[in-house]
Amino acid sequence: MEMYQLVNYTELRDLLDKGSVRFQYIKKDGSNRVALGTRNTDLIPKEYRIDDVEDISEKTITYFDLEAGGYRSVRIDTMIAVK
Repeated sequence: MEMYQLVNYTELRDLLDKGSVRFQYIKKDGSNRVALGTRNTDLIPKEYRIDDVEDISEKTITYFDLEAGGYRSVRIDTMIAVK
């Protein structure tokens, strides 16, 4: 069984800025989402890179989903856990 540890949004943002992170959270529709993401531009494929990954609001963290190949966001008020 995979073990995840609860983190707050600041900790998740810091981890995503440094490297790739396997994490899970509850989506707006109530379903569970498991993602492998990053905010580190060195790890984002060149065709998807932007100068800086910015959050779309102060209520979300924007990250690049390495498995889905696109940018996604997670609400900061949801339960977030990292592996």
